[in-house]
Amino acid sequence: MWLLLHLGALAGIAWFDFKSRLIPLVLYMAAFVLAGIHLYQNLWQWPMVVVNVGIGLLQIAMVALWLKVRNRRLDFFNDAFGWGDVLMMLLLAFYLMPLQYLFFIIVSCLLSTAFAIIIKRRTGEEGLTIPLAGIMAVLLMFYQGYLFIT
Repeated sequence: MWLLLHLGALAGIAWFDFKSRLIPLVLYMAAFVLAGIHLYQNLWQWPMVVVNVGIGLLQIAMVALWLKVRNRRLDFFNDAFGWGDVLMMLLLAFYLMPLQYLFFIIVSCLLSTAFAIIIKRRTGEEGLTIPLAGIMAVLLMFYQGYLFIT
């Protein structure tokens, strides 16, 4: 039952991110509560979550530093990386082992970049925003569905 609720929350995150890049906080709150229930049922995963959160924060800090050096006037969380992306990276920390987490983030970023290139070529739109949280949510839905089936 919790899996269906979690898939619903992830589907909502993906929908709003693709549609308007504005994700209601209540969807993240529901997803984190359900992730907490999952973690409570698997207490041995706490160290994994701590490592993943550290990896995620390190990645965000490295990207922020790189963009700050590259574009001196850039406001990182308003111009380059959304809070929804940060929350999604933290949510992923509850479900994946550290190497899976790194692989998942890399694949998500590559797919997001490919998505942005395709959309930019089709529309010619400048200043295109990338729905990274939505792509991560869709990939996590597929991953959890795969784990449920196997």
